[in-house]
Amino acid sequence: MFDSGVLNGFGVDQVAQGNARAISGLDGKSSEEIEQAIIDGQNASAAFVEGLDESDLQQTIKLGGYEMPKAEIVAQIWINHQLAHSYEASARWPLT
Repeated sequence: MFDSGVLNGFGVDQVAQGNARAISGLDGKSSEEIEQAIIDGQNASAAFVEGLDESDLQQTIKLGGYEMPKAEIVAQIWINHQLAHSYEASARWPLT
């Protein structure tokens, strides 16, 4: 997917739309359901990353004007990005 350039045109507007859809999908859910969704998402992300080919991850690719190994992009998108959202959400809407 990264090699094809499909994400090169992915900008702030698309991110905002995706975030709005994700947040609206949480309407009416309990704190426990939201917590479980976060845990499930992290587990699914970890399983995805574990299945990636190590040699493929070492390839350098271009994404949005940056050149870096696929492994770095995977770490940013599938791991660090979601953690940042989790911390931000917990600060805005503490689970009590």
